Amino acid sequence: MTQDITTDDKYDIRYTEPSDLTELAYMMRQEGNQMWFPVSDEKELELLCRNWMSYTRYKCSLTALYEGKVVGIGTLFLSPYKKVAYLAQMYVLVDKEYQKRGIGSSLVKNLKHLGKNYFKLETLHFELYGNCPMTNILKEHGFHQVVFQDKYFQKEGEYYPRTLYEVALA
Repeated sequence: MTQDITTDDKYDIRYTEPSDLTELAYMMRQEGNQMWFPVSDEKELELLCRNWMSYTRYKCSLTALYEGKVVGIGTLFLSPYKKVAYLAQMYVLVDKEYQKRGIGSSLVKNLKHLGKNYFKLETLHFELYGNCPMTNILKEHGFHQVVFQDKYFQKEGEYYPRTLYEVALA
């Protein structure tokens, strides 16, 4: 692993703002990053980014900054339905240039804390596609695999699996 920057004074986390949409879309378009999400074209990417940013109004999304630059965004996708309001899905995306520097782990840790203490969530889910490098981070934070679906989506004639991880917050 490259140097962990999350203990540096230049690193900070704040609530995500709607204006972070530009940075989210930029990170999503970076080579290799889009691979970890089931979007197949620019229109779907824009829809995913707008949907992701729609959660900013609930203060359930966090943005990681290094030297004032957005380097990662993580969000709890809260459910609007009371029957399942005790759980949420979570996504994390880190700028390619800053990956393997502790940011993904920092966002996961802070989202778990936010989910448990502010939203009173009991369970978090994290969906991974293909051989996403987030697997190790999730395991370090207590997530375990609950579902594996081979050939979940197809892109350019190749099939990719989906793995669902879960962690209890209670």
